[in-house]
Amino acid sequence: MAMDKTRVRAFADKVYADMAGTMAVGMAYLGVKRGLFRTMAGKGPMTAVQVAQVSRLQPRYVEEWLKGMACAGYLAYDPTAETFELVDESAFLLASEGTDHFMGGLFLFAPALLRVAPMVAEAFEKGGGVAFDEIPDARRAQLKGKLLKGATGEAIRQARDYARKDYEQRKAAGAGPDVVRLSIGLEDASDIIADLDQWLATG
Repeated sequence: MAMDKTRVRAFADKVYADMAGTMAVGMAYLGVKRGLFRTMAGKGPMTAVQVAQVSRLQPRYVEEWLKGMACAGYLAYDPTAETFELVDESAFLLASEGTDHFMGGLFLFAPALLRVAPMVAEAFEKGGGVAFDEIPDARRAQLKGKLLKGATGEAIRQARDYARKDYEQRKAAGAGPDVVRLSIGLEDASDIIADLDQWLATG
């Protein structure tokens, strides 16, 4: 069977991009978890040594994190001065815990979801689901607390409405209240931007 090499290369690029995105999410998780985004917010360009000193974290790890985040486009990098910067527009979303525009909480999803991935794979074969108790207590606290702090009131209302509508469907399927429903999907970037524009307009 003859294959279109251009399509093969394009799909390979997508796989690599998805993997790179997953790694970027992991690094961003560290930025939220260890307060690195907060450390850099509003301070302008900083060297790796300065970030390590202010954050009081291990210099070697901080340097690698900075380089990774710069490659992922989360930080601005000046190769001449060898400085890294969290620009104000990025800090607005990543270093604003407790506000309704904080997006850093989204990164806390990754460890919890990836940890249960093997159990979800097993459920594909044997059926059933993944009990909420399978998610470690710390992760459950993040999902139920910190993530909601980063959601708008409208998003929370929509989530609650969806949960109510979905309950009868889950009940009919035999899924009890101790089962987590895993939903995988994509949202167009323009929709996310429109949501942010709507929030900014009301501010």
